[in-house]
Amino acid sequence: MRSPIIVLATDGSAGALAAARWVDRYLASHEPVIRVVSVIGVSSFDADIPVRGFIMDNRWLESEALRNAWHRAQSRAGEAIQKTVDQLTHCATVHAAQLEGTSPAKAILEDARHHHADMIVVGRRGHSRIGTLLGSVSFAIVHESPIPVTVVTSYPLWDSSVFDPDTASIEKG
Repeated sequence: MRSPIIVLATDGSAGALAAARWVDRYLASHEPVIRVVSVIGVSSFDADIPVRGFIMDNRWLESEALRNAWHRAQSRAGEAIQKTVDQLTHCATVHAAQLEGTSPAKAILEDARHHHADMIVVGRRGHSRIGTLLGSVSFAIVHESPIPVTVVTSYPLWDSSVFDPDTASIEKG
């Protein structure tokens, strides 16, 4: 019987690091193969470049500004992966990969499919309009994934005085 394969997506955010700690705490005993992935794409670096006045044509695609932005995005992805891997203190088999794509959700789903993953684990950032429960990337992954997805938040959505997440029981207050 093969070890379960878990794709752990990261952008280095608090939610992604919480997801890594969740994997380390609850899945390490199953001796999974963890694939820590971070997506590099236009959405990874577009905030770093003033886009106004640029025309997206071949000159843009060959520009030094784009090459520099791509390099910064690769560096941020590498840092995110390293911070995430550092959280996996009990997982023995960890692989890391930088994925390229314009849609983080699609890149993560394709990686999971390609590697026959058994589960995808993502953190929740919640920067979108639907962000009260899920961020746009986690929402897209949950919606499109044919395999189980666990979304981990970096802060409790409950009052910790009445809910104990370790025992998952509700106590009378």
